[in-house]
Amino acid sequence: MFLDDFFKKKDKKPIVMKYMTKSYGKNSKNFSKEAGRISDRVRVLFVDELDALVTPRQTLLYNLFEWPCNQNSNLLVISIANTMDLPERLQSKI
Repeated sequence: MFLDDFFKKKDKKPIVMKYMTKSYGKNSKNFSKEAGRISDRVRVLFVDELDALVTPRQTLLYNLFEWPCNQNSNLLVISIANTMDLPERLQSKI
């Protein structure tokens, strides 16, 4: 899974290069430099209506909140929920 690899591995450049090659080819003369620049960016994910993503297995939420905990993720997750009982509806590992 692309996102799982991207947010867990320290060296993101090969992952980005693989994706860029599939999508755009190697037409750019600064291909490697561009891949490095893209892989070093900090990503901010803003999730509204988090309570709508609660499912029985909660795999999506588990991954969503696990990725920022990895040392090299460069991911910040900000979420909003409209229900007061959301913590009680979530599994303890989340």
